[in-house]
Amino acid sequence: MTDKSIKSIAQNCYQLEELNLRGLYELTDHGIQSVAQNCKKLKHIDLINCPKITPEVIKQLAQECKHLRKDSVYAVNYGPISWW
Repeated sequence: MTDKSIKSIAQNCYQLEELNLRGLYELTDHGIQSVAQNCKKLKHIDLINCPKITPEVIKQLAQECKHLRKDSVYAVNYGPISWW
């Protein structure tokens, strides 16, 4: 799955509450930015083994997806992320 695929999902499935993207090695911040901008009801996201995702886009998710809980974001271990 590519950023383009994720962007399409985010734009057409904007009511998503859970999204599992685990192991999408080619996924980048561009795809996740689309999720942040479109999936405002998101409560849970799994980004484990998505090495091209940065802490900055995780912060963007937290800012734009108000229903997203800190303990429901699974990502590559960057250490503490100050996002609230």
